[in-house]
Amino acid sequence: MEISTFASFYQFSEVTRLEYFKDSLTEQCELAGIMGTIILSGEGINGSVVGSDNAISSLLDFLSKKPPFSDLLVNRSHTIAKPFDRLVVRIKDEIVTSGFKQKTLSSDYVEPEEWDAFIKQKDVIAIDVRNFYEHSIGSFTGAIRPDIRNFRQFPEFVSKVLEKNKDKKLAIFCTGGIRCEKASHFLKGSGFDKVYQLKGGIFNYFVKKGEKKNDLWCGDCFVFDKRLAIDRNFDTINYQQCPNCKGMISRRDEPVDDIEWAVCEACTQN
Repeated sequence: MEISTFASFYQFSEVTRLEYFKDSLTEQCELAGIMGTIILSGEGINGSVVGSDNAISSLLDFLSKKPPFSDLLVNRSHTIAKPFDRLVVRIKDEIVTSGFKQKTLSSDYVEPEEWDAFIKQKDVIAIDVRNFYEHSIGSFTGAIRPDIRNFRQFPEFVSKVLEKNKDKKLAIFCTGGIRCEKASHFLKGSGFDKVYQLKGGIFNYFVKKGEKKNDLWCGDCFVFDKRLAIDRNFDTINYQQCPNCKGMISRRDEPVDDIEWAVCEACTQN
């Protein structure tokens, strides 16, 4: 059973030589046998990759020596699954699609070890900034879970649900932390002064908290690769996703296979 290293990473910084970095990263990954997706833009880098431990270490070392990427936020874990079939390195307008036209502001972080105690405070509102199908299979107990299909809808949720809570501390979280960066900037630019984000996201929480069962996380974690969902030990949990409504269909009691899509019962009846 071959064990690979999975790494997600991002950094917001000014990147100017996009084509150069795209070619360099493609060559580096192909030589090392790394699969996954890396997005480059003028605002930074965002990647999820898998390969041997040495290959991933080599890639991260390569990036850290480049000035635009010298302060990456990295999450690493091990997997026996094959999350990706190929390598894709793309240049886009944003490293995570949001459509937000918001000035970049400073971010305030809460470490995973301090997260549970922080969100238990009476003046704190925990907010899951992920899509509905992501938080439908797992989230932090007591967190507000927006009924949004994609991240572009987050501003609408803010105006409808959060506008009256500008005096509260907002504790936001997502899978790896990158959406929280944009959500934080948007919220602060919209008049919310006390915004705090889970550093490194749910992935980092799983790593730092280990197998503890007495914390506030409940359920599984959606991932944007072939695995679809993992548990807190980063083991693949069998789910399928409805192509019509995007709802998640649990197959926890069945062997994990390569079938990712299945029409749910509700959509079948409609």
